[in-house]
Amino acid sequence: MSFLDLIRQRAQSIPDAVLVPSSASEVGRIIQWCVEHDVVIVPRGGGTSVVGGLSGPSDDRRWISVDLSSLNGMNPPDLINDVITVGPGVTGPALEAVLTRVGRVFGHFPQSWERATIGGYAATRSAGQNSTGYGRIEDLVVAANLVTPIGGWHVGHLPATSVGPNLLRYVLGSEGTLGVFTDLTLRIRPRPQVRRAEGAMAPNWGAGMSALRSLVQNDVAPSVIRLSDVAETRGTWRMSAPSGFAGGLIKGYLRARGAAQGCLLIMDWHGSSAMVEATRTEAWRLLRSHGVIPLGGAVGRTWVRHRFDGPYLRDQLVRDGYFVETFETSSSWDTLDTVHARVEEIVSTAAPRSYLMSHISHAYSTGASLYFTIIATGDLVNHWPNLKRDLTDALTTAGGTASHHHGMGLDHAPWLAAEVGSVGLQAIRAVKQTVDPSNIMNPAILAAAAR
Repeated sequence: MSFLDLIRQRAQSIPDAVLVPSSASEVGRIIQWCVEHDVVIVPRGGGTSVVGGLSGPSDDRRWISVDLSSLNGMNPPDLINDVITVGPGVTGPALEAVLTRVGRVFGHFPQSWERATIGGYAATRSAGQNSTGYGRIEDLVVAANLVTPIGGWHVGHLPATSVGPNLLRYVLGSEGTLGVFTDLTLRIRPRPQVRRAEGAMAPNWGAGMSALRSLVQNDVAPSVIRLSDVAETRGTWRMSAPSGFAGGLIKGYLRARGAAQGCLLIMDWHGSSAMVEATRTEAWRLLRSHGVIPLGGAVGRTWVRHRFDGPYLRDQLVRDGYFVETFETSSSWDTLDTVHARVEEIVSTAAPRSYLMSHISHAYSTGASLYFTIIATGDLVNHWPNLKRDLTDALTTAGGTASHHHGMGLDHAPWLAAEVGSVGLQAIRAVKQTVDPSNIMNPAILAAAAR
């Protein structure tokens, strides 16, 4: 949950009912009853939305939460076509446990992995920490069934089709506004023979970004790649680096190599022994040309062990009286530094007592994501909604998107028009009106902004 979610939880009414269907037919019965009685439906998976995606209606209509946790069945993995069909309530750990037994992996690991569901991944068009190597969720879902107010809808076709627009891509990211997912067919792959995590240090932010761009554009990037800016590197180093004699040696090494004020780079390589060796060799040739120096495997393995700890650390800081919030965007390589600098400028002016840090965690040939964390004293609480608005205005004006991997929700609804354009708004309205003419499916999200 985000800080704004916590405010909404205190200000808004709770659902009139929570229903827990255990089959697609029960989902259909719920939806038809709600159509007949004008009751709003908000589908719920793991409940990890941080952009207000699970809010009730903006009017006074009755509403229910449809808890999909019991739709958690899994068909046996199809090892011929390397796919598996699962219910929307299946969590990441449950799925990986089944796939491990047959030597396969799904490979989608967002920070919410421990609680989020496959249906939630699909509804928000999420990206996992391994997305550079494994792909985003739209690359991993190959077909889906959902129940809409006008009937069942199957989207997707194995292995590919050129018949009409890609409707699977349309329902991914629809945030529960068109219907309820009842099953999803996922692309799986053999488990990697080798996983090799390591750390490195770029001499500065610009060199680090250039190094990342070089890796992805030359197709030699690892499955996980993460570049922290100077502020996040400093914070990470203070929390986890060794102290005393060992710490002094490391600091001396970094100074000698010109990276004392550098940017931490985390890489995690997955694949066969031969593939990892060949790819890593070429990658390091490129990295060294940008002044990147190795820090060894211990740094990378430490990050892997603690990769899901962020929300727990946030909660502890909040309990200690701090304000902690995150926001993210993505931008093309030529505007990425401008977006980063503009956000830093706004925060330093509006919240001078705060600590802002960020990292790149998803890299593409055309650009990358930026994930920001702001830590401040509790008095920022009252100012955050306005600061969030100013930050989103700034990053979208500078070339960033309103959301890279969390969906739109309520928080980003004001920027939908700028993101999709006037024709896009009309298309969203038209599909919504066709599939959900009674406007009962999560009506405060997406379509509300399009009206």
